[in-house]
Amino acid sequence: MGGELSARQRAASYLTIAIVALALIGGVLLRSSVENATSFFSDKVTGISARYPAGWFLEQGSAGQDFVFRAQDPASLPFKTTLAVSILPVGGSATVYDVAELLTVRRAGSLPSFHTLAITPITLPNGLAATRIDYAYAATDPNPYLQSLPIVVSATDVVVLSRQQAIIASFQSDATTVEKNRHYFNAFLARLQF
Repeated sequence: MGGELSARQRAASYLTIAIVALALIGGVLLRSSVENATSFFSDKVTGISARYPAGWFLEQGSAGQDFVFRAQDPASLPFKTTLAVSILPVGGSATVYDVAELLTVRRAGSLPSFHTLAITPITLPNGLAATRIDYAYAATDPNPYLQSLPIVVSATDVVVLSRQQAIIASFQSDATTVEKNRHYFNAFLARLQF
């Protein structure tokens, strides 16, 4: 009667291992479904619809604002990870590089320490040709009483020309977490419709 287990004890051990394995798999699946949950946005005036991460704050643009909508992650601190869509009217002969130059000039005048990192042609998941603009800038706290160091923000714009307008999908994140958050932008682009 040394250390041998009875058939009943072996069955109980196997059953315990199976239950723990199922619980772990269930936990991973539940976590994945919560992390990948999305909310739907649609603007009938512009014809733009997109899915953005559930639980993010949504702000819809109004007249006089330069964006159709933007969603921000309330949990990302100190800089809120942002997904946004803007529309810029362009002439019939405008190229994507003209739009890229215009965006660069505008941002250089409004964003501290703005620097364009790369401009590259890409193909979107839906097969459309687009241009990707990677850039960085320093974000400062607008509250003058809070003294803090500027945050380096890494950002990407994806520009598509359609019907004499440029549709610009933007992603901005703290440079220290940009790679961790980039999957939000990739999923956002895959579901963006205009």
